[in-house]
Parts: sequence; C-alpha cells; structure tokens
Amino acid sequence: MTQKMTLNIPENEWEAMGYDCDPTARLLVLISINGLDMHLEAFAIDKVDEMHWDIYDGVSRAVERADFATTVIGNRKYVLIATPFFD
Repeated sequence: MTQKMTLNIPENEWEAMGYDCDPTARLLVLISINGLDMHLEAFAIDKVDEMHWDIYDGVSRAVERADFATTVIGNRKYVLIATPFFD
C-alpha cells in the first residue's frame, strides 16, 4: 500500500484572490510536487450562489458526482484544485 503524504499549509500562506465583495471566496498558494509547479486553489463552497455556481458546477463535473470532499481554511469550507503551470 502506498504511504500517504501529508501537506499542511498554514492559513497565512494563502493569498486571497476572490471578488471585491468576497476576497476569500478564492484562495491561492503555489506548491511544487516532485519539481512540478502548481497553483493550489481553494474555492469556498459555503454559499453556492450565482457568483459561485460555475465553480461548484465545474468541480462537480470534474469529479463526476455531486458530492466531494472539502477542507476548512479559517472558518470556511473549500474545495481544492491543483493545476500545473509553467514559467
């Protein structure tokens, strides 16, 4: 069985990238896994309103089901998505 690797990111490392009316709706931190740089984005799902629906719907489609796991950052629940990027 593969050993689970744990990555804990302190709250103060997340950069608020959300909307003017809700800056913490989207958070960002840069990570590197085995030399592959990634944006790790956190999307708040505590309120699935019109502003957040496209995020919720996109994540639901990506995992091919309506429910998915969340993590808590601060006092909000977030869905995490890691996307590779190149310099």
